[in-house]
Amino acid sequence: MSNQITLFHFSDLHFGEGHRFNNEDADAPNMASLVNDSIKEYISQRQQLMMIVVTGDLINYNDQANKEYNFRQAFDFLKEICPKTDDDKIDASKVFIVPGNHDVDYMPNENNFDKYYEFYEKIHGKKPDLIELRIFNNSKVIIAEINSCSFVINDPKGYRGKVKRAAIDKLKTDLEKLKKNSQFEDYIKIALLHHHIVLLPPFIRKRQIGQNINAEIVNDTIVNDTYLIDVLNEYNFHLILHGHKHFPCQYIHDPNFYWDKNSSKIPILVIAGGSCGSTQLSDKIEIPCNTFNILQVLWKDREQITIKLTIKGLQTHSDDKKILNKWGWETIKYREFRIQYQQTNKCEWKVSISNKALDTPDALTYCLNNCLLNDSKFLSTVYSDQNYNNKLLTVYDISTLKYKYIEAVLNTLKKELETTDLNTICQIKDCYDISEKTEQEMKNSVKSAKRIIKTFLNKYQDGN
Repeated sequence: MSNQITLFHFSDLHFGEGHRFNNEDADAPNMASLVNDSIKEYISQRQQLMMIVVTGDLINYNDQANKEYNFRQAFDFLKEICPKTDDDKIDASKVFIVPGNHDVDYMPNENNFDKYYEFYEKIHGKKPDLIELRIFNNSKVIIAEINSCSFVINDPKGYRGKVKRAAIDKLKTDLEKLKKNSQFEDYIKIALLHHHIVLLPPFIRKRQIGQNINAEIVNDTIVNDTYLIDVLNEYNFHLILHGHKHFPCQYIHDPNFYWDKNSSKIPILVIAGGSCGSTQLSDKIEIPCNTFNILQVLWKDREQITIKLTIKGLQTHSDDKKILNKWGWETIKYREFRIQYQQTNKCEWKVSISNKALDTPDALTYCLNNCLLNDSKFLSTVYSDQNYNNKLLTVYDISTLKYKYIEAVLNTLKKELETTDLNTICQIKDCYDISEKTEQEMKNSVKSAKRIIKTFLNKYQDGN
């Protein structure tokens, strides 16, 4: 059995003071319409279940005078981009939200979530629990909305998050009940929170005390992080999405020790979203920009999870630093994560390739000719056992498959190739490398690959 969903992941919108799309900026368009254009373009050829995810910081806490207005702006943003019901209301079944530290009052008190609760209730018709476990049996999806904003008392500014242990206990109890269903492992399982759950170097910062900015290193991971991630691992969650630092990155958290051969735990992909709307961006990136994520998630036969991540970046200036007449979201990075769960529960990164493609008398020319064929012919010939749908694949998808295919052929034939031939094939392979390429750069690179291939094949046909 397979199930597939598409997630649009937004984080750190920060409506209010310091918002990128502030109406006072004459050059700034409406953020919702700009995002909506990108969403419509992306889903026009796709039929998967679409969901909207927001991992906190809907507003800017520093703009307290306009707090209600800023929450209203956040609601209007979601109303424009989210799927609708027949009566034109937000389809709450496809919207998932957690609070960020800017969405609540920093000082611990019984009312510090009131404004956020009002916002959430306006969409979902109820106030959220500290952990909302939402189950969708038809689409086989489980999403945990985790409130990480129960702040540590000795950190009143709320830099560090906290998930209450009692809330994690309840999550574990609820998951244990669900696990009794024989189909539990068929579900895609995703956790959402605002603060990061694993401390990485980009998330480490120094707190300024007086004039001394080196006085204290701050641990920004959530309190009870180890217990929470242990529970998510225990029940085989596939994906964790969060925000907070305005620093987009991705990494695999593998809970298995190398010597633990009998563990049933599976690795989790953790994706930190950047900021979709703030002007305060990371100083750890040379040229930062606002971002949001698009994720296609496919869980197949309890054996393989494929997560295709497209990061959209806001382009407001041209290469020569001039302000563009029209802002737009462009693909700034694409990553494909494919994790195969074998009987040994070992995580493997692999692309399955038909052996027939390597068993021809001249596998090299076979490889090159197939790269020149139309994409549907390439997929049906080389990846015949994968049932790929050409219409649902992007230029990044196709290029990744061709890159892996050429790599496999090289691994088989490199000892038989002359140095000049080997260098040419490596050059072709590099053209299909999607790393750090925009969508237009990728298309240009594919054209270059085809030119090189044609030249190479012509040499063979001429007897050279």
